[in-house]
Parts: sequence; C-alpha cells; structure tokens
Amino acid sequence: MIVPVRTSETEEDAMPSILAMIRKDVKLLLRDRASAFFAFVFPVLFAIFFGYVFSGGGGGGKALQIACVDEDQSEASQRFVQALKNNADLQVTDIASEEQATKAVLTRQQVAFVHILKGFGAAQDGFISTGKGGGITIGIDPSRQAETGWIQGLVQQAAYTQLFGSFSDPKVMRRQLESARASLNTSDINPAQKLIFSQLFSSVESLSGSVSALGTATDNAQGGSQQSSAGGFQPVQVTTQSVQAKRDLPSDPFAVSFPQGIIWGIMGCAMGFAASFAGERTSGTFLRLCAAPLTPRRILLAKGLASGLVMLVVSGVMLLMAVVVFKVQIPSYPIMAGCLLVVTLAFVGIMMFAASVGKSEAATNRAGWAIMMCLAMLGGAAVPLFVMPPLVRDLSVISPIRWAMLVLEGGVWRGWSFTDQSMLVPMAVLLGIAVVGASAGMALVQRQARA
Repeated sequence: MIVPVRTSETEEDAMPSILAMIRKDVKLLLRDRASAFFAFVFPVLFAIFFGYVFSGGGGGGKALQIACVDEDQSEASQRFVQALKNNADLQVTDIASEEQATKAVLTRQQVAFVHILKGFGAAQDGFISTGKGGGITIGIDPSRQAETGWIQGLVQQAAYTQLFGSFSDPKVMRRQLESARASLNTSDINPAQKLIFSQLFSSVESLSGSVSALGTATDNAQGGSQQSSAGGFQPVQVTTQSVQAKRDLPSDPFAVSFPQGIIWGIMGCAMGFAASFAGERTSGTFLRLCAAPLTPRRILLAKGLASGLVMLVVSGVMLLMAVVVFKVQIPSYPIMAGCLLVVTLAFVGIMMFAASVGKSEAATNRAGWAIMMCLAMLGGAAVPLFVMPPLVRDLSVISPIRWAMLVLEGGVWRGWSFTDQSMLVPMAVLLGIAVVGASAGMALVQRQARA
C-alpha cells in the first residue's frame, strides 16, 4: 500500500502540527497507567528502596556489622577479637587489610571497621596497660556518625573483657608479671620503690589462682559501666576516624541509587513512547498522520521530542527529590543539567530507532524491555559499576546504560567536569548513540512509509 507522503512543507506549517503531536503523545502516556507507572512511580520507588538498602537503614534492632583487621596477630589481639565476636550487639567479619575494610565501609557492606595495630599484644603484656602503643583505630561510615559512641563503648567493653580475662589465666598473668618485673629492673626508680612493686607483683601472682573471685570481677567488667567505675581509665588507646570517600567511591548511598532510578525512569519513557509509535503504525493512525501536513520523519521527530520532554521532567523531579528530601550534594548544577541533557538525547535516539523497527505495540514493548533489562543489569542500573567484578565491568562497555550511568554519576558524586577525559568519553559515546539512533529511525520510517 502506498502512503501519501508530503515531501515539501514550510516550518510555519509544520511547527503547530509538531506541537499538537507532542501534546497528544504526552496525554497518551499519562492515560496509559502501566507506562505512567514505569515512567514516574517505579524509578522513585527504586531509588528510595535501594538507597535505603545501601545505607544499611533496614536493620533496625539488629547487630551492627563491623569489619575487624587484626594486624598484630598475637594472643592478646585474638582474645580481643573473640570478645568482640561474643558481643550480641556486634556482627564481626574478619578482613585481611585496612584497605579492604575501608572499601567495605565505603560501599556500605559494613558500618565500621576495627583495626588492631601492630604491638597491641606487647602493650597488653605489662601488668597494667598504659594505653601507649599498639592501640586500636575505629573507621566509621560518615553517614553513621550516630553509632560512633556506641561502637567506641563496645570496643572498650571488649578491651576490659580481654584485660580482666587475663587474671583468670595463670599463664597469661605469669607472662605479664615477668614483663613487669623486667621493666622494673631496668627502670631508674629508687630501691625502696622497687621493693614495694616487687612485693605487689608477688601478691598479685598469689591471687591469680582465685578464679571465682576474679571471675566476678570479669562479669562486672562486662556490665557496660567499666569506664566510669575505673575513674576514666581505658585499657587500650582507641582512635576514631571518619572514613572519607575517594573519587571512585560515593559518600552517600542515595547518590548511588538516584542516578540508577533516573535511568529506569528514562528507560520507561523510551519504551513507552516506542511502543506507542508502533501501535500507531498498526492501528492506522500513522497513515492518517502521513496525510496531514507532516512527513513521516517529522512524525517520528515529534514523538522523540515528546519523549525527551517527559524524560527531562522525570529526571528533574527525581534530582530535586534527591537534593531536597535525601540531602544529596550536587557538586555543580550546570554540569548536572548538561549530563541530564546528554543522557536524554541518547535515549531519544534509542526510542526513535526502537519505534521504527517494532512490528506491533506488544512486540515492541516485550522485546524492548527484555533487551533493556539485560543492558541495564550489565550497565550498572541494577548493581553499581564500582562493585562489579573486573570482567563484568569490561563487558559492560557494550551497554549504553553503562555510559549513561557514568555521565550521571560524574555529575552527582564523582565531581567530574566537562574537561575531564573521564566525562568526555562517555558523553561522546552517548551523543553518538543519539545521532545514529535518530538517523536510523528516521531513515527506516521514511522507507516504510514509501513501501
């Protein structure tokens, strides 16, 4: 069947018709409840849910997840780690290095890490620890500062358990007393004081066999009020530091989930408009539009402009929610606006191509979502790129979602500018996708109209 195609029209004739088609397409999208849900509601729910999951906020009342790095690997450090693990308020995971523990905290796998420094056991081998050398470093997630005091208290509680537990172990007590006597002999205190300390150490050694009495002392030490009863004494030196994000890791879980949500919203718009155009072709609406003062390419262009407008609205609303409600910090709003525009153009091109090759509305919808879901999972819209295995990250270069995610992350939390090579490459790829997709779609729809 030959479709009447207008080949000459002025801009003055075409523009009112294009604007009317844009209004028509937006109204059709809003009337389609399924398409409207995936364009407006689903991406918001996705961003909030996964942002909450990444932040660790869903574990109310459960044990705090912390990583433990035992650099000292001594008997004392192992007893200390065991005391942490025995605490019902903590869920302790052994990690080999501080670097790995830091990454676990930054990626929200752990709330904090406890790093037992080299020399911890030697510092504890004195009769009474001085708290100097061989201390402990606590690294806390900056977004979980409310738990800092709690974790510090639990660490000191484990230190008291380890310290007073040594009184019930004659072997440990004997080693500590020998170390104390050796230090006493090499000290420059006067003979009378040495005699007093020597008698004190002998008395403590004789008392170390009274396990029941010392066991009571241990139980009291585990009661949570050790520091106040000890007059401010701390059995181990504890330093707390805030784990700051690097350029390749986010500092806010919602800075991860909202770019993902924006991608899902844009994909919903693209697939909805593509299926709508395919439906118009099978229902005869496209034939009637071709008889109007519009060419097939202009009809597809109007569909692309309508989809792009809705994509920008969805992206803008989600970005506003991220900033106002979830306090996501945007380094530069002009750069962020440019990122949204480039991503939108790329998906407009994808939509125009998908609309031109779809045989029917149902087929376009099913096939489009099947393909886009695979590309989304590979490209980082489901699992963030920075936690993917290296092999999967290498394979993700075939997905346009990967390049869109990099551009959005560059504007939200990576702090990239338009002059950075890291930003220029994905933006160039997206612009290429926009040009190729739109050109191919227009060529195909023009050929189909003449067939």
